[in-house]
Amino acid sequence: MSEIAHITAAIFKRAGKAKRFIVAIAGPPGAGKSTLSGRLHDLLPEGASEVVPMDGFHFDDIVLNRRGLRWRKGAPETFDFGGFETLLKR
Repeated sequence: MSEIAHITAAIFKRAGKAKRFIVAIAGPPGAGKSTLSGRLHDLLPEGASEVVPMDGFHFDDIVLNRRGLRWRKGAPETFDFGGFETLLKR
């Protein structure tokens, strides 16, 4: 069994009989998060999954500048987790 197939099987085992579940992939820049999520998405039937990258949920540079965090863009505190949560609840 390939590594990606092993990961996919582990996800479904963990999800059990849940109709909907979220898989969060975390890691440093360049670790392969987008590659892994894309491969997992490709293994599932069309329409069965959606990849939602966090890159779209950075606070605006104006907000980061005001908070003195622009230089840390990409660190956890520079993301709008509330906005991401709102999207997931739709």
